[in-house]
Amino acid sequence: MITASQRNIRTPLVSAIVPVFNCERYICEAIDSIFLQTYKNIEIIVVDDGSTDQTKEVVLDRYKRKIRFLEQPNSGPSRARNLGILNSKGEYIAFLDADDIWEPDKIRKQIQHMSSNPQYAMSYTKFQSFSEKTSLKLDSEINIDCPEGWIFDELLFKNFITLSSVIVRADCLKKVGLFNESLLTGEDVELFLRVAYCFQIGFINEILVRKRKHDNNLSYQKRSTSGNILGLENLYKYFPELAPGSNRMIRKALGYRCIRKGREFAYYGMRKEAFTYARKAIKYTPLSFKNYFSILLLPARLLKAYLRDHNR
Repeated sequence: MITASQRNIRTPLVSAIVPVFNCERYICEAIDSIFLQTYKNIEIIVVDDGSTDQTKEVVLDRYKRKIRFLEQPNSGPSRARNLGILNSKGEYIAFLDADDIWEPDKIRKQIQHMSSNPQYAMSYTKFQSFSEKTSLKLDSEINIDCPEGWIFDELLFKNFITLSSVIVRADCLKKVGLFNESLLTGEDVELFLRVAYCFQIGFINEILVRKRKHDNNLSYQKRSTSGNILGLENLYKYFPELAPGSNRMIRKALGYRCIRKGREFAYYGMRKEAFTYARKAIKYTPLSFKNYFSILLLPARLLKAYLRDHNR
């Protein structure tokens, strides 16, 4: 028997946006994890970003009347997610990458959390990565202190939010805008920063997402920090007061991210790229001894080349 208190519990519609490109191998597992949610008021919108494999056939054969399936010419994940958002009806928007998996209670716990905390425009959870080859659990967020509330400053220096864990109020996106379609990588971080600049963000201290690591998405991850830097550099287009030239915190964050990217390139022996980001770091924070010290930690042969090129 349904009690009066149960009848009074709101179950707002959640729109689950799943962009997909050539992911016939994993897409059904991702969609199944949505159908297995204990929270049932969910519309599923799959957006095919011009796949050339059997993704479309696999999805429609299995879920034809159960989901909304949209298509677009290959334009990248930002435009695919935006197309899904623009065609959604939910009070909340949730995102799931086509190779990730939600735990069954994810949406229920996030809706309860945000309903109890109306100050939060968005929330995220911990996640656990796993290898497709070994099913071995890899780097998780278990031991990282993830903040909530006004977290803009923390997000400037490190991204600790994975997109497949995010749920956001649709009204929030109307204010801050959708994904930046000019960014091929780092588009999620840029959106998180815009949300965090305007609103408080909530956090659930549970692993409610499993992220699959495989060859294709690993190559994407290696490029993503460059996108994060570009996203930071372009925040002023939304909020003029965040222009790097006039905002010390933005410059500091850019210097930090650039030197980390430079050291990453140096580790892989990519001299030209390492120097490019080292110079950018010094440009943004010329008085930071950490940047100069980081350059001194480059391998000796790269350091000699850097000094030779820098003194030309």
